[in-house]
This record gives sequence, structure tokens and C-alpha cells, in this order.
Amino acid sequence: MSSMGNATRRSNTPSVRQRLLSRYRANLLAARRTTYAIGSANRPLPYFGTVGVSNLGDELVLTIAEKSFPGRVLIPVDGRRPLQRRLLRIAASDAQSMLVGGGTSILSLPLLRTLQQAVHLGLRFSTFGSGVDDPSFFGQLEPAARDAWESVFASSEEIGVRGPMSVAALHELGVTRARMVGDPAIVFAKETAPAAGGGQVLGINVGTAYGAVWGGDEESALKAVTQLATSVRRSGWSVRLFSVWPPDTAIAARIAREASLGEGSICAEYFDGRRLATALGQCDLFVGMKLHSQILATCSGVPTLAIEYQPKTSDFMSAIGSASEVVGINSVRAATLREFVEHMSMCREEIAIRQWSGCRALANRFLSYVSELGGSPDHLSRWLRSDHP
Repeated sequence: MSSMGNATRRSNTPSVRQRLLSRYRANLLAARRTTYAIGSANRPLPYFGTVGVSNLGDELVLTIAEKSFPGRVLIPVDGRRPLQRRLLRIAASDAQSMLVGGGTSILSLPLLRTLQQAVHLGLRFSTFGSGVDDPSFFGQLEPAARDAWESVFASSEEIGVRGPMSVAALHELGVTRARMVGDPAIVFAKETAPAAGGGQVLGINVGTAYGAVWGGDEESALKAVTQLATSVRRSGWSVRLFSVWPPDTAIAARIAREASLGEGSICAEYFDGRRLATALGQCDLFVGMKLHSQILATCSGVPTLAIEYQPKTSDFMSAIGSASEVVGINSVRAATLREFVEHMSMCREEIAIRQWSGCRALANRFLSYVSELGGSPDHLSRWLRSDHP
């Protein structure tokens, strides 16, 4: 695969209004939580991770972190934002460490700036199943950036990352303590093996990354997926479309219209991972693009074909031993997708068990890691089994 290229990354970006709105939401959340921490007995825990954009993956990782550390108030911090820099200084007066949340943030400039400020304030940090920027996609680090990251990692405690590609990237940087613990959403893996299904319900998730995909071409993949939906519908299958981010819902509506799927074929869920996992579990096969739709589908025991739009897809699928069920977005064709779906349909039980087993093993590893960080895997597990939000 070729590098995405900087020109592609800058194209088709969110509007100024969208960026300002997400920044406002993030600042408001951070300010509210800091105010609460000051007036309560719960100690603050500075947290780096995207918030305020109604993205299921980011919201889910934040929630899992909260449930893993009861009695702590997670305060979103971002070194690029003046208000959150001030809040980090306030939180640092009553905290010894910082948590780097999910998302592909390690080796990114925003995280580097935030960690430099945290280290200056005397904080150490641990990572919470975070992903690492792949240099083949995001570009090689400049020598000065490598030196800065090496300096920052000297103040790290535990370095648990999403998958084997993230581990390899940090080992190359000299961070040999990095180890694979899985994405936080892996805790949604069912505790018992999935039952074999013989139905004909195909779940599909696609969306936009504002052009930040391998090859820079999202449109060809969207057309191929639309053709797949049309083809399987004509063969007697039901098709359900899943959206995990508001910009993706308009794309799902377009596919539903062009594939004549009818009303009620779209499930949009931006906040509640348990509700989405339940809906995904009603599918017999799944073709997904966004990472956390892939994670929740495999955790639910649904045979999954993952469309790799960024390296994080392979990072996760390799972590559960399912690299063979990955297709690159720049090679997606309707015929290729149909062949994969037909193969998965014939081998659905074997694929479902293998993918789920990988998820379950990784979930156990992540729960142990929560304990090592001083969190409460029991509290997290009780929340996963409860009916409460």
C-alpha cells in the first residue's frame, strides 16, 4: 500500500463550524468535570482522547475508562487548547498520573504537546489500549520529533497498546516495554461462544474519514458497497446499515436509497456501545469499515469482513488472529466483496468462533491490564453486565 500523502489528508476536511462546535463541547465537558472534581472527594485523572464529536469509538473508550476507575473524575485535556491547558495544571495539583485514551494518538503531535506539558507538571502517564500512528500512512517522524518522544516516554509507566503493529512501531522507537493489550472496546466480547446462525441478514458499515484513507479514494468503495447491498438484496438477503458517527449517517441514507433497502434499514448509534453490540449481534454476517463497528461485531460473534481504510484495521484484526478477513479500501470491488460474503456464509461458524475466541482472549488480557493500572476490572465487568448506562 502506498502512503496516503499529505495533500490527500488536507482535502475534504470538516467545516470551520464543525471544528468550533467540537472544540466547544470538549472544553465544556472538561470544565464541568474539573469543577466537579474540585468540589468532591473524587480525585481527578487527566485523560487524553477525542471528545465532543459524537463518535462512538471515542465516546465508548471514555466511558470504559470511567467505569474502569471508579472514584476518579476523568478530565479531558488537550495541549493545543488554552482552556484545557489551564485545567491540566489544576488537575495536576491533585493527580500523580495521566491516562492516554483510545484512538490512534501515540506519535501524533497533539498528544506529544499534551504529554510534554504533563511531564513538565510532574505527571507520569500510562496508555489505555491506544493505537500508534503508522509511519507508512502518516509519514516518518522527523529526528527532532523522535527525540521528543523518546524524552516523553522516559516518564511513562505502563504502555499497553491496541495491537501488534502498534507494538512494533514503539519497539522500533526503542520503547521496548510496549505490549499488546487490545482496544478498550474489546471488553464487549461475549463470555460464551456464539451459536451458529443460518439466517440471511447482512450488516454493513461504511462512512467517511474526510479523505484520510489509503489511496485517498472513498467514493469507489462506497459505490462497491452499494452494489454489494443491491446484489445481496436481490438474492433474498436483508441488509442493515450501521452508522457510528453523524457524518456517516448521510452516507448510509444514500446507500439505502440507491440499493432500495427501504425505511428502517439504518441503525445510527453514536454513544451506546452495548446497544450497538446488541443490534450487530442480530446480523448473520458483517462488512464494516469503521474500527469500533468491526470490534463490536467480532465481539458479538458475527463473522466480519473488515475494510481497511487506515492501518488501525489491520492492527486490530491481526490482534485477534483474523488478518485474512481484511480487504484494503483501495482494492474494494463489488465482485470482491460478494466473493468474501459468499465464502463467509459457507464458513460462518468457523470464522465466528475464531474471531470471537481472539476477542475473548484479548478481553481477558485487557481486564488484567486495567488491574495493573490500579483500576477495577470487577467494576467494569459489572457495568458490562448491567442494564444501566
